[in-house]
Amino acid sequence: MKLETIAEKFGLQMTDNAIIGRQDGFDYSIIEYRYDPMIKQFCIIIALDKKISKETFKKVRKVVGIPIPKIESVGLIDNAIIFPLKSYKNIEKNTDRLSKLIVVLKEDGYSNLNHCPFCGNEDVDSSRVIKGVKVGVHEACAKAFVEKANTYIEREAKSTKHLMKSIIFAIIGAIVGIIPTAIAFEIGYMFGILYALIPLASFYGYKVGGGPKAAYVPIIISVVSIIVAPAYVLFLYKLIGDFNYGSFSIAMSDSEFTTALFSDLGMSVLFVLIGIYISWRSIYNQTHGKIKKELKALENK
Repeated sequence: MKLETIAEKFGLQMTDNAIIGRQDGFDYSIIEYRYDPMIKQFCIIIALDKKISKETFKKVRKVVGIPIPKIESVGLIDNAIIFPLKSYKNIEKNTDRLSKLIVVLKEDGYSNLNHCPFCGNEDVDSSRVIKGVKVGVHEACAKAFVEKANTYIEREAKSTKHLMKSIIFAIIGAIVGIIPTAIAFEIGYMFGILYALIPLASFYGYKVGGGPKAAYVPIIISVVSIIVAPAYVLFLYKLIGDFNYGSFSIAMSDSEFTTALFSDLGMSVLFVLIGIYISWRSIYNQTHGKIKKELKALENK
């Protein structure tokens, strides 16, 4: 189903690259959003004039229910509520949840984001669509912000400060991340989902190293993960070969041993690739690649 079709069910249409509705004095938008690493969903999002407090979000979760809402950043930090549509056929279920949400927002003193997020003044003279939400801005403020951010990202992309240290920490992180898989393997199980921990742990190690969060970082993490996972399997089989056959080279002459080895090597590569796929979005969202993509929305009206 297309986003435009969903909009029609709400009696809305695409205007200036955004689908905007209004209910109970609040503007909201309908967007297609990656609610988890695997699936995109149609969601309602409301951008607010200030950061959402923990107390308010507890109330929001209670009235919105399941699927559980999330906090997003639209122009400001953590100032937007987003939740998936509960039903594509029964629009009233979604508007009822929206009404309950708006009651909470009004009670806690929130309103729509109606000022320029860059300077805080309301006399806006232009607009940008940020994450599917039409946001009023000052043209000069938006251009100045984009220029400053791009300069910073370009400088970081060229920087090699702490890069080698971070790569070493990424390798250590991947080794730590393989421990749950190793334990499962030792007791006779192969849980593919555990391989997703390898790139995530590797990226955590990279961050600890303090290296630049450039757009190429997910590639580094992927390469490290693809090397570490099969290396562990190879190391494990070397131990088995040395123990059962006297040496790994002798073990390799046994067709049963080599078949099992190559089978597990292939499975480790397959599972780590699945793990990379699952974790890629989470890693990418913490790099400058994600920021550059969002900056493009600010470059054009």
